[in-house]
Amino acid sequence: MSFPTEGIDVFVKISRSPESGFVSCRCPIHADQTPSARLSFREGRPVAMFCFGACAAKRGARLVRFQVLRAEPGEGGWSIRVASESAKPERAGAVRRKSKKPTPPSLDQQEPPSLVIQEAVERMKVEAVTQLEALLAGKRRETPEAWRMWLRIKRIDPERLEREQRSLEFPPIFLELAIAFPLTPIPPDPDLPARYHLRFHAGVKAINHPPNSSLGRAWAYAPRGFQAGLPVVVVEAPQHALRIALLTDRVLPLAAMGIGNVPRLAQAASEAGGVVIRVFADDPVAVPGAAGVDLDKVDSDERLLRLIGLRGGAS
Repeated sequence: MSFPTEGIDVFVKISRSPESGFVSCRCPIHADQTPSARLSFREGRPVAMFCFGACAAKRGARLVRFQVLRAEPGEGGWSIRVASESAKPERAGAVRRKSKKPTPPSLDQQEPPSLVIQEAVERMKVEAVTQLEALLAGKRRETPEAWRMWLRIKRIDPERLEREQRSLEFPPIFLELAIAFPLTPIPPDPDLPARYHLRFHAGVKAINHPPNSSLGRAWAYAPRGFQAGLPVVVVEAPQHALRIALLTDRVLPLAAMGIGNVPRLAQAASEAGGVVIRVFADDPVAVPGAAGVDLDKVDSDERLLRLIGLRGGAS
């Protein structure tokens, strides 16, 4: 795509807008099927966009930087006007001067190098699925030791998980490359095929397996299952549901596998007869009474139980 000097208007869909930092998104400049771009934020507004995909490949570069000339928030994202760095407009009346050696950008202006090689990531995801299928077929053993540090970072006690794993209806499956969380449709339907959510280490987006298998249903990671008439706590991520399940059997935690799925899961659980007593998400969601709390930062199990409303402590 050629750029006019005044830039072009595009819309970028994102799930959150940080005060500063980077958010992954699909590049609006080319037909992007997977997020290959990063939107850079400063003081809560996008200031630049970087494409690591087709835009960069066409120029034989590692990345292409686009300057954000204008930005307006919209529903589910931002309407922005971007200009290619090579087509940055000059100021009206500017006097051309002899070019000087460019001043290197300061550290806070530099785009951090991408540590993720997309081809390697895709190969890793394929291998993780192969490992899962081999384990389900009895041809491979779990490797929980590879995830002990990750569990501790997520405030889950590996020893407690080992002791109480058999009390869970759907315990996690530990692979070398991923943790596979068995998913449950809400309401449960035993006739639907098995489905798994694969969570990788930091920097790699999770996947569902098999792909495109939701069949229009709401799915959740429900470590203690689901039963109508019992109290339900809806959370954003599977590690949150697992942590709660290990602390108490007085509620049924359901993980929505992403903040965008939280409202739908809460509604599905309620319609299926569950008594939704709490809903947690990192950011505000369109659910009455939902709490914008990052459960990864709740460092005390006692505080987590109080947030849920279990003042009597764990079961």
